[in-house]
Amino acid sequence: FRTVCVGWSACCVLACGGQDLSARMTVLVDRGAYAEAVSATRSHGREPKLEKTLAEVVLERAASSPDSERRRRAFTELSLAGSRSRTVLNRLSEAKEPLTRALAWSAALQLGDDRSREMLRALASSADPELSALGVEALEPDTDRPQLLATLTLPNSGRRAAALKVLSRA
Repeated sequence: FRTVCVGWSACCVLACGGQDLSARMTVLVDRGAYAEAVSATRSHGREPKLEKTLAEVVLERAASSPDSERRRRAFTELSLAGSRSRTVLNRLSEAKEPLTRALAWSAALQLGDDRSREMLRALASSADPELSALGVEALEPDTDRPQLLATLTLPNSGRRAAALKVLSRA
């Protein structure tokens, strides 16, 4: 009986008029109703569009998580998805949280988005060590060599590691 109720309530949420698939899945995921969301994607057989939307919502929520390991895994998955993740990365690049934005820019840069490089470069001198390390990773080994060498003398190991990584590409 519970399975029928769960499936029915998920279908009701998904059948709401006026909401797009992402918003419908977000409602379920925000409620913690993962099983309902999965059931809803399968309520009428295999629904690839719903499954994709569910995956995007879950990854987007995980990418904004305060849990750094969960956030790292989400951005890894988004990077592995390649250009299919651009929509999610674009939304994450508009997030309120500076680290979420920077991680989205970093993932977009890996996909060849040079606009993201400029956004990240501005973070290289940030007081926040995580943001700064991401900014340093966006520097160029040839044109930014003096800044990278200066970064090697800074006390933050994350920044130094990022500078070494960039310099090793030269």
